[in-house]
Amino acid sequence: MATITSEVFRFVSLRAPALLQNQTTPTVSVKPISVYAEKPSVITQEEWDNTLIQKLKVAKDAPENENNQRQAMIAVMAGLEDIDKIANFQPYSFAPAQKAVTLYEFIETNAESLDKTALREKFVEVLNAIEEESDDDAATTFTTVANFSERMQSSDFVKAELSMWDIITITTLYIKRSDLAEDVIHALRLLHLAKQIADFDNCPSESAALYAIFKAPIQLPAEIFPLPSAATPIKTTPTADPLDAELDTAQASLAKWKAAQTTLDFVKDQLREKQQQLTAAFVVTYDENGYPTNLDASPKVEQQYLTAAALDEYTQRCATPITEVLNKGKDLLVEQYLCTVTSQYSFDYMEREIKQTIQQLQDTVTNLTPRTITKVTSVDGTLFQYQVTKRGLV
Repeated sequence: MATITSEVFRFVSLRAPALLQNQTTPTVSVKPISVYAEKPSVITQEEWDNTLIQKLKVAKDAPENENNQRQAMIAVMAGLEDIDKIANFQPYSFAPAQKAVTLYEFIETNAESLDKTALREKFVEVLNAIEEESDDDAATTFTTVANFSERMQSSDFVKAELSMWDIITITTLYIKRSDLAEDVIHALRLLHLAKQIADFDNCPSESAALYAIFKAPIQLPAEIFPLPSAATPIKTTPTADPLDAELDTAQASLAKWKAAQTTLDFVKDQLREKQQQLTAAFVVTYDENGYPTNLDASPKVEQQYLTAAALDEYTQRCATPITEVLNKGKDLLVEQYLCTVTSQYSFDYMEREIKQTIQQLQDTVTNLTPRTITKVTSVDGTLFQYQVTKRGLV
């Protein structure tokens, strides 16, 4: 929160384990660890609005800060009540912190044999050690296995988690305290796994899945990261991206050529059906030795080449919902290949040319289509996710 309490500092005052047996990146697919997208129901609107991330969003989106978003966001961070405490914070002895470090090391070194029941009991021990050190002992409700889920959903822990995100934000963007940021991220990972185990029946039991949840990438808020550039240009009416126009043209051409392929396939099927009818009606005669005598007279569809007249004849036979598609394809075939009634092109030639053109247009559409890509980067051994928009094959 904007005022970061000493209890939060003590909770996140962890030291990174020096030697870890398991350094393997989990392969199980899990959701990244991210900040709340909406206000949790257990805290007030004032508490939600008082988080650093929400204040940065407000400063960034304020109309008066349109041209100096970066400066406005830095001013918010500089005005935090606890900014000096964060900048000068030095790790100090806090007994429960060692239990958290021990649990962190236990998870790392036992990644292949984690048990959610045993983990829940260990989390209860750590939380009780923290609660026993609370300044307000009278108001403390100690955690048991029975009320573990309820405690993890309480406002105390939600506010502690939000405070962790505030510290990560300020130590990443403003005062550059990578040591403190690392401690907070370790604590955030523990809290994230504890929240999953609190939903005990829905939490996976497999060791690999539990470890993957613990090592899930940290997804920084897209509304804040990265900070706007120092010199934000004055916004003007956005101009159309010429690549969008190219994409529209390519998509329209691709649709036409696919229609041409459909039309050609339909005509070929009609010719094949007509040939089958002629062949079925033909009667073969034999000579006295049993050899066929009239095979040379076997009827064949006289349509080795396609003509504009044939296109008209066969597409008019279709009374299905694809009539419009066939007619669009016919128009393109006539325009591209059959400019005159006497023009003749083989089916094989046209089909080869059409498929080649379709593939080229499909590649063009793929390369021009914008797509959102999730990337992962590592900072001081911690994985962060962020999204970028790209065009083309990436």
